[in-house]
Amino acid sequence: VAITTALAAKVNANDDILLRGDAEWTRAGVPIEDFVFAWTSADGALDLERPGTTTTGTSGPNLVLAPAALAPGGSYLLRLTAVAQGDGVGASAFATVAVVTNRPPFGGDLSVTPSAASALVEPFVLEAAGWADDPEDLPLSYRFGATALAPGAAAADAQVLLLSDYDLARSVSVFLPAGDYEVVVSVRDFYGGVASAEANATALGEGAISTADAAEVASAAATAAAEGKGPEALQIIGALGQGLEAAASAAARRRRRGLQEEVGAVDTSEASALYALLADLASSGTRASVGAESVYAMAAQALTSIVH
Repeated sequence: VAITTALAAKVNANDDILLRGDAEWTRAGVPIEDFVFAWTSADGALDLERPGTTTTGTSGPNLVLAPAALAPGGSYLLRLTAVAQGDGVGASAFATVAVVTNRPPFGGDLSVTPSAASALVEPFVLEAAGWADDPEDLPLSYRFGATALAPGAAAADAQVLLLSDYDLARSVSVFLPAGDYEVVVSVRDFYGGVASAEANATALGEGAISTADAAEVASAAATAAAEGKGPEALQIIGALGQGLEAAASAAARRRRRGLQEEVGAVDTSEASALYALLADLASSGTRASVGAESVYAMAAQALTSIVH
């Protein structure tokens, strides 16, 4: 009898865990169909007969443990027993396998500095601090996101804006369009275990965006690209696009009320077209290779067409 699955040193308890078994009796040439199999817990740490523990049952050569059937940070010893039928009736053997579950990162939190800032003018610094894990689970990587919260809406019902992909950096500086946000950090260890923490941020202001502010945001994007931070550069440019789109709506409301545009403001009549351009860039396959000059040139060209 053999359990042929090559498990990693640790598995994640929230994944399906597949264990493949096999048996043979060479003297009698008994095919696998003539064995009766039974999976059991060799150390008593797991009740395999509890509903929802497996998706296959325990009477076949293969066993699939359902997500969350095992506790994080646990150790389990499982046994597969095979009893030969037919010509080999009564002969039996068994094999065991140790399953060690990964404990996700723990003990940390997420801070946002400042908690409130001027939209597209002041950057927010998101920092994940205090996260720990077992030594063999290191290094940890961090991914940041934000969810725009509509008044009275739950964060679970809103779309998450990816601010950065998984990286060893524990902090990121981002610009956000006007609005209230729930920001989140996902912390992943070497074995893929993930934990998260949330915080709130408010980007203040609406309406016109000054030419100076728009140019400063574009410069921040160019700097990020020059440092090899393509995704961060695209996030900044994307935030500018969202802000301009919001500014276009605010300008339209002002015109309907017969109000003049603010002095020094960006002409937002083409903001929606700019936002579509930026969204197309963000979804392209050039995210990783985008360079400072291309980011700045794209931003400058777009801004030139909409600035007084």
